[in-house]
Amino acid sequence: MTQLLLASIGSYPRIGENKDQQRHRRAVAFFQNKEISAHAFRDVEQSVIQEIVREQIEAGLDEVTDGLVSWIDPISHLCSKLSGFEMTGLSRYFDSNFYYRVPMIVSKPKRKGPLLLPEYQFAQGISNKPVRVVITGPLTLACHTTSQVPSFNSLASRVAFFSEIIANEIANLADNGASLIQIDEPVITTSPELFPLLKKGMETISKKRGKVFRLILAVFFGPIAPLLDQLKSLPVDCLNLDFSSDGKRLSDLLLAGKSPTPLGLGLLNARHTRMEQIDPLLHFLRDMIEKNSPSYLYLTPSTGLEFLPRDHALEKLKLLSKIREESKSWTTWEGPRV
Repeated sequence: MTQLLLASIGSYPRIGENKDQQRHRRAVAFFQNKEISAHAFRDVEQSVIQEIVREQIEAGLDEVTDGLVSWIDPISHLCSKLSGFEMTGLSRYFDSNFYYRVPMIVSKPKRKGPLLLPEYQFAQGISNKPVRVVITGPLTLACHTTSQVPSFNSLASRVAFFSEIIANEIANLADNGASLIQIDEPVITTSPELFPLLKKGMETISKKRGKVFRLILAVFFGPIAPLLDQLKSLPVDCLNLDFSSDGKRLSDLLLAGKSPTPLGLGLLNARHTRMEQIDPLLHFLRDMIEKNSPSYLYLTPSTGLEFLPRDHALEKLKLLSKIREESKSWTTWEGPRV
């Protein structure tokens, strides 16, 4: 019987409707105006992470994230922790409603120390569920950075650099107990011609995965069906797929042939407040299991949930639990755990 797992796969709204859920926004303003210290700001940030982790657990998830609360954006959060980078102007991140600081390589870049380990350790320390560590992938990082250093002018050279950085980070995370690692590569959906670079980067990472129990590749923000066969060739344990762009075509492809790689089904649109109807999702889920007989499947949102109001994000997660409850006669969530 297929093990059906529920997971959050990235960000979560930092603020909500009630006054207390506005504290992160207030703290950001106070910190920027130098009215509170960095330590005081971090206290607020950690209290929000605790709240977000608790909401995910209470919604019934098997794996949670820290909501990426401390991330400025998916690009500069990592690059700002490396030497040799300067943050430049703002640029829009895909077709989302937020912007990122464009990192520029100004001298030979190096990893100064752990990038995400302290964040993982804090989140896992407050969670009785496994924490999924989310890392922006080397291709997406390379495509969103620039260089003044000639040896890093080419996209391939930056992909190679970030691949090594991320591979070493993952090895360090695994040595310190992280068992679930998710690599985000949204850029491949908008630039499928870059697949050879994506594959090379994932091969570098896979070789140094160490004790990682499950290495997951998440792709989102664009059509996935044209890439499906190529994605299946990558050295990962699971593919997390966004169904919001070409869900019907993607569903048909998945049902037309067996998938050798376990999947995360991003069936709930994380960028739309409309709640999905359960029956069509159950029908597809049952067909997927009958066709592929996977040892496990994930049910997830299509991407991070920060694009939604806080209450809608929580309702999306609760809907995952409702779907699993309806499927309990032909799935299980008992089985090998991390």
